[in-house]
Amino acid sequence: MSTERTTLPSPALLIGAVAAAILLGVTVAKGLQDADFFWHVTAGRLMVETGGVPTVDPFSFTWQGQPWTPHEWLSEVFIHLVISGVGVTGGMIVFGLLAGAIPLLHARNLGRMGIRSAAIGVAVAIGIVVMFPYVTVRPQVISWLFMAVLVWLLMSLKPDRPARLIWISVLFAVWANAHGLYVVGFGFIGLYALFTLAGRTPMSARKWWLVGACVAAVLASMLTPAGPAGLLYPLRYIDAGDWGLANIQEWQSPDFHNPAHWPLLIMVIALIANGGRAAPGWLTTLSWVTVAMALVSLRNAPVAAVVAMPVLAMGISARLAVARTYAPAIARRRRVLETALAVIVIG
Repeated sequence: MSTERTTLPSPALLIGAVAAAILLGVTVAKGLQDADFFWHVTAGRLMVETGGVPTVDPFSFTWQGQPWTPHEWLSEVFIHLVISGVGVTGGMIVFGLLAGAIPLLHARNLGRMGIRSAAIGVAVAIGIVVMFPYVTVRPQVISWLFMAVLVWLLMSLKPDRPARLIWISVLFAVWANAHGLYVVGFGFIGLYALFTLAGRTPMSARKWWLVGACVAAVLASMLTPAGPAGLLYPLRYIDAGDWGLANIQEWQSPDFHNPAHWPLLIMVIALIANGGRAAPGWLTTLSWVTVAMALVSLRNAPVAAVVAMPVLAMGISARLAVARTYAPAIARRRRVLETALAVIVIG
């Protein structure tokens, strides 16, 4: 008699799948909410039809012919191909799946680390709710996914496998053509490198390999239509006089009197209470850097959520482990106290 052995998905993977399904549903239910959507589709169509990437603005009435840095040309081509292939609803499903891959990736890897399922569930729930207002068909979704991939790539580095560092350059070569948030990725690897040089990561024994990988990532990021000059483009977003920074809602600081911004506040409070308990120092520091970015500009809230999810899960799991350790001792003391009180009452 033969018996078939069935393998059920791990609780962590199920949590990630549920979170992914929720993000997918939210993305589709919201519909198209990015004001730049039609620009992305039209620009992507132009590049596909001409077989090249424009260097001047071919669309705007007041800016036509002026220099244009195509910092997200690859995403725009992708958006055009998706929309022309499966339609607008199909495009929302595709980008919902990309967004959903973030909590799924986090949950899968956290589960493999032995992080408690309850901790993963709480951390992922907080993270995806922070992301709700921002998920739609937009290039930023691709950047958020790349950030999650980068976090786990750095988490997986081991001194006996330095060849894995090459994937950092590959990631940045694609990312720099997909969206300008790749420069934030420099902060990820730069912070990891600083902790490595200080002897605080597993790669400290191969620190110069890591430094070389950081240099290679910067060089790989120059492999764009804009070339090395493309590295300077994101600096315009830190110019206090920029019109977009002053007038676009996403670029403003959160208003915690507004209930819509409360999930971000809850995430910050949760990090204060649990962050840093068990996460690597570089990742904990990165979580606070990205929170600071979110407090300056709401646009960065999903970036903070991507980093906060694993930090929160590790911290909450460590707290639960401590609580479970002390629980038997507390129960014994309570029984002793109850016995003493009973003796006093009976006596």
